[in-house]
Amino acid sequence: MNIPKPMKIIASVTILCTLLALSTIANANHSVAFDSPRHHQKYGDHRGNIMKQMVKVLSLSEQQQAQIKAIKKQAKAKTRHAIFNVLTTEQQQKWLEKMAKRKEKSTRG
Repeated sequence: MNIPKPMKIIASVTILCTLLALSTIANANHSVAFDSPRHHQKYGDHRGNIMKQMVKVLSLSEQQQAQIKAIKKQAKAKTRHAIFNVLTTEQQQKWLEKMAKRKEKSTRG
């Protein structure tokens, strides 16, 4: 079959556009699915569950649990400190104001 070159180009562009559109739609649906309440019901919200799983699977003692919590807290503080040092003075000020508001909200309940 001898297809003229302009037709091949049009067909190729059409196929590429279709694939791009389909992948965009699939990606959008995937993003929504993972952020939906139904996803969290089925797969759980993993924040905080890791420690529960470790306790259950590894039979961690109370002392081990306390040590792991301290390590996680220390790592979180180091990460925040490192990020804060990357910010400009103006950005640091904005961040501190935001954290103060957040703390104020949490104390009000």
